[in-house]
Amino acid sequence: MVLSIGNRQEKNRMFVRNVFGRTDVDWTSACENWLASVGMKFLLRDLDYDIAYTDKERAVELNQARIRNNPVPLTPKDVGDIYRVAY
Repeated sequence: MVLSIGNRQEKNRMFVRNVFGRTDVDWTSACENWLASVGMKFLLRDLDYDIAYTDKERAVELNQARIRNNPVPLTPKDVGDIYRVAY
């Protein structure tokens, strides 16, 4: 069964309410706040990750099973965009 966006948003609200006991923040904020509260680093820059990959190097990553089996096909640019957001 494929979840619709609306259904996924409701599931995220339920998760935040049930796991974090919060109704005033979204899923992303709730998770980031919790990670910060336990001292966990979650941005790539905090982990000293080198983001200076080329699209050619990212193309190699596309062959990894976790990316290759993604339900939405990704391009090297897509992978780069994900890394930039996570940085």
